[in-house]
Amino acid sequence: MTKPKINLESPIINLAVDLYKKNVHSALQNTPSIVEDAVIPIYAIPKRKAHQKPKTKPEQIGSGVLVKIKDYYFIFTATHVMLEHIGKPIFTGDGNGTKLQEIHGEIFNSGKPQSPLDNPYDAAVFHLHSELSESLKKVAIGIDDLDESELDKDFPIIMACGFRIKMSNTAGDQITGMREVFPSIEVDLADYKRLNIDPKSHLIISYEDQVLVNQKWQTSPIPRGLSGGGLIKFKGTNIKELTKPVNDATQLLSAITIEHYRDKGGKLGVLIGTRINVHLGLIAQLLPDALEGILK
Repeated sequence: MTKPKINLESPIINLAVDLYKKNVHSALQNTPSIVEDAVIPIYAIPKRKAHQKPKTKPEQIGSGVLVKIKDYYFIFTATHVMLEHIGKPIFTGDGNGTKLQEIHGEIFNSGKPQSPLDNPYDAAVFHLHSELSESLKKVAIGIDDLDESELDKDFPIIMACGFRIKMSNTAGDQITGMREVFPSIEVDLADYKRLNIDPKSHLIISYEDQVLVNQKWQTSPIPRGLSGGGLIKFKGTNIKELTKPVNDATQLLSAITIEHYRDKGGKLGVLIGTRINVHLGLIAQLLPDALEGILK
């Protein structure tokens, strides 16, 4: 998809922009934030370089989505977020102003053990063995909040959600990070072909270098830290029906963010996510009891 030239002085363009903004605002404001609230920051103690003293303060390495299936708790995230920290302390919390909690568990990974990034999925599931705080348990989503569809014939709003590292930090044992959302839409099949990506296993949404804010083009933030966060579908919305009010939309977790491509050569920038069917497949393979009688 090539980025079109847009005349912001055109009344027709302004009308279309206003309708789009109202539709997105309505979806964000009127849809319960169940899936959005389950997106959590992931922290780890970074490796030290040869000339540095050992580090002791956890720093954010990415995002994840907390999911409960039966009595099992999982964090759906990306392999590259967890890769350097397998077997080392991992920390999280349910958002800004909450206490860091050290968590332990087993990582289910879509790559080969010796080279886990050598795969087309970049999918990881962290099976939690730790007892979680009550605040974390409350935000976990369930199987009914997962979007198991592969392709959507409608044109719903899709929101990237996560914790950008630039906006995230810790103060003592408290999280000072901020959950952010970036509404967008799925690209067309031509972009899947251009990027050589299978739409059955991945979801691509547009994420341009320049976005329209208050009728001016502004540089979009670098989404570092959103990896492992959620690509959330607003089921019940359709950007081709902008004049219809959004009253009964629901949030569904469609994919986990893994990669960002910037605008290049006139082509739109994108965020790429691995569809959650891949994560469910990892659980079915490595912990089949969790999904017995549930998967379609």
